[in-house]
Amino acid sequence: PRVLQAVADAQPVRYTALSRYPSVERDVCFKVADDVSYETLFTATEAAAQQSGVRVTVAPLDFYQPQDKQTKNITLRVTFVADDRTLRGEEVTEFMNTISNAVTAETKGRVI
Repeated sequence: PRVLQAVADAQPVRYTALSRYPSVERDVCFKVADDVSYETLFTATEAAAQQSGVRVTVAPLDFYQPQDKQTKNITLRVTFVADDRTLRGEEVTEFMNTISNAVTAETKGRVI
């Protein structure tokens, strides 16, 4: 119990209010070389997503590696939510284009 209390005391409590507006989810699948790590792909996606100016969550959805083992497909779910408005489809499409372009440039992969 003391160890758990020490850990709890060491972690600052952060609270973020839920948005009154709906979130929008988009899935994107990247085909990358076998030597590209999930961490590289995830970090590039998160960094590009933060440019959107809204709250963003990135989560793994699927991993697939064909028998040739020279490439792999990694699907991520990107969730956007704004605190001050309902996001329009055009905005979300622009966010996803920014993410796709940044990640493919970073990983030399492609969106499938």
